[in-house]
Amino acid sequence: MILWCGSYEFIRTLYIKGGINQTGAFGYATSLGIATLFLCAVVAITAIGLALNPKGFDMSYPYRAVLLFSILGIGLFPLSDMGFAPAIAHAVHLGAWQSFGLAMWVVTIVLSEYNPPTGTKVFAAARGCWALGGLIGILLGRALSPSLPLGGPLAIAVSLTSILIIVTCYLFVFNEKVVSVLTRFFPDRTPGRFEQKCKAIAVEYRLSPREAEVMRLLARGRNVEVIMEELTLSNATVCTHRQHIYQKLDIHSQQELINVVEAASVRKSEETGDAAS
Repeated sequence: MILWCGSYEFIRTLYIKGGINQTGAFGYATSLGIATLFLCAVVAITAIGLALNPKGFDMSYPYRAVLLFSILGIGLFPLSDMGFAPAIAHAVHLGAWQSFGLAMWVVTIVLSEYNPPTGTKVFAAARGCWALGGLIGILLGRALSPSLPLGGPLAIAVSLTSILIIVTCYLFVFNEKVVSVLTRFFPDRTPGRFEQKCKAIAVEYRLSPREAEVMRLLARGRNVEVIMEELTLSNATVCTHRQHIYQKLDIHSQQELINVVEAASVRKSEETGDAAS
């Protein structure tokens, strides 16, 4: 959040210093309008995907779209003084930022729900990182804007550096796999259903009691460190149990385990429906 927010606010400050707010009421309103339409489109597509396929819809796709538009919004900055409409470039940048903000709100809420006793601290830490990144970007933008005229080689270098920072975050810090796991961590509508599914899988694949506990936490999205703390186990013990679970279920990753639990829910629903009919 610090790196992404810092990069965004830095470029946004340069847009403002470059005169985007002096294009007149119509130009600025056009910029905001285009950004709002882009945001509405992202939200609509996501909402439709979740409504039609709530368990199978992968939130990494909207995240990928946000990345691409963020790159486009930053990349268009040096071109704003080369015949390219500044309002459109700023609109793309602003729309991508609003979409990223929505995605981070979802992630923040999900992370806060991982461990309710510390949820408030997690939420505060996430919002603090958000504010800190924005502050750093604004200060850098104000400090460097006099030496970064639109269209100049230095502006192009700064734009490419900002893009590199965001792409690095996307590939190595907060990648699609992480987003996919986190945003699919939604509670079942039926109370206790998740526990029932885990118990059924543990019986079906003959997991030991301790393996069943580790499997339940893995299916909840917990990592090894959290499982160590909750079950008071060593890192080696947790990793060994995880390896045995993967072997018995014939899977190779935590995401595959989550898919097994979801598939168990589907099978159970289908069996219940068949029995009723």
